[in-house]
Amino acid sequence: SEPIRSFAAACGVPLEFEAVDPATWGEKKATTPFGGLPLLTLDDGLVVAQEKAIITYIAETANKAGANPKEKLLIRMIDEALADAAAGWMLSELADDEKRKTHQAKVETILEKIAVYVGDQFAVGSSFTSADAVIWYSVQRYSFLFEGLKVPAKLATISDNFAKIEGAAKWIGSPEFPKAFLPAFMPFVKDNAYLMKRIADTSK
Repeated sequence: SEPIRSFAAACGVPLEFEAVDPATWGEKKATTPFGGLPLLTLDDGLVVAQEKAIITYIAETANKAGANPKEKLLIRMIDEALADAAAGWMLSELADDEKRKTHQAKVETILEKIAVYVGDQFAVGSSFTSADAVIWYSVQRYSFLFEGLKVPAKLATISDNFAKIEGAAKWIGSPEFPKAFLPAFMPFVKDNAYLMKRIADTSK
């Protein structure tokens, strides 16, 4: 549910979260709109899905979706570019040194290209938007997945600034925040020596 939870916290949008028990996910999966998580239940009872759609809804609700068409375009572009960084490879491949280096190079290249378009303090405009949350999450997650990841200075600043927003900082500093970004109980994680080492290293 990250970066939804951090973005909602930064925006001051109250959301009640319910974790799904892995033991019951199999039967619950068939009841979801598209067979996946996260889900958001609206005030009228409508259950919607898809992370990007939910983040956009929160952004529109909190007036953090961009001040004009150009800003909205840049937010969408950044979001899609970061999605491209995760495309074409699987977490299970990170146990292979050569594949991991190839995937890391791809991520670093996309981060460098995004850095050309962002501001010095915020991703878009003069305040944080959903793009800042997605950049923060991507920097944190990829830094966890790839030891020694090269993060462009502007993206590092944007990530740091987002993490300092009062609501976001409170959530990130809470015991419930998923420090490792990956659940160690999942088979593809617990059977992967590299990922388990990253969890151990980043949990210290």
